[in-house]
Amino acid sequence: MVRATSLLLRTLHTPPVSHTPARSPLIYSLGLSYASKSSPPFVPPHAQPDGTGFAGKPSKVGRWVDEMLSLRAGRGELQGGIEGGWTEETQMATRRWGAGEDFFALVEGGGYTHLAVSDGVGGWAPQYDPALFSQSLMHRYALSATSSPSSPPWEVLKKAYEGVLAEDNVEAGSATAVGVSLGESGELRGVNLGDSGATILREDQPIYTTPVQTHYFNCPTDGLSDNLPTAHLPLLSARISSLLSHPTNAHLSPQDRADERARLLADVLLAYGRMAMARTGTEVDSEGRPGWKTPFEEEAARNGYRYLGGKVDDITVLTAVASERL
Repeated sequence: MVRATSLLLRTLHTPPVSHTPARSPLIYSLGLSYASKSSPPFVPPHAQPDGTGFAGKPSKVGRWVDEMLSLRAGRGELQGGIEGGWTEETQMATRRWGAGEDFFALVEGGGYTHLAVSDGVGGWAPQYDPALFSQSLMHRYALSATSSPSSPPWEVLKKAYEGVLAEDNVEAGSATAVGVSLGESGELRGVNLGDSGATILREDQPIYTTPVQTHYFNCPTDGLSDNLPTAHLPLLSARISSLLSHPTNAHLSPQDRADERARLLADVLLAYGRMAMARTGTEVDSEGRPGWKTPFEEEAARNGYRYLGGKVDDITVLTAVASERL
């Protein structure tokens, strides 16, 4: 059974195996934030959430989706003065509005932590629900990673895709997919298909970002977000480092800091992405100079298109911070 509990999003660690490594096994602190495009402020607060995918359905996939949606997660709405930054109201809103056509998988066991995100291709709507494909793919990904934790993500994804093709309740669809496995010895392996993506940060600086794979502009192959500002990552990460180093947080243990870094980075990135969605492309700063351009706006320009502002879309962010067990 896929192990998905509230503990999973606080601190992940796996016990040493028989051949204990020379260095202490790593602990992975995870952060999770997601928000559907069909949620406030892009729809009225009193609107009804879209009934996308298998959520709430009495099936094996539906129960797994509900279990994943019950994990502690943010939606880019941290509030000062609240323990952990998330009110119970925020937690309820995160679950209520869901992840839209995105979905994710988190699996821990056998010395490995697996993280994956999938974005259902919206072009299948309205005839087919794009969320069915992405949720089924992530469910199958979790099953595959659970049955064979040491398998590399590309093999896990291949097996997951083959499983989706055999699903009777997924008539049609496609999706992007990015998957990463993290070993207790520090080994990292990943796979990326489409225009989702992953970035590795070291000391607040990105040292690797997966390349976007598309057939043409805004059309991913077979299925980082159009709104997540990769170029802003160093500044955002550094600001979080500064915040956690503030004297008011001196009581935090090294592990607490890793946990908070993972959680804050996921939520800040999602909040930035949502802010990019709301931009019109005509904003100016206090001195009248043009404001920053959204990633979607810049990618459109590189492909010869003129597009102002952000693209309203679902966003899902998973983060992992590695630290040694003391």
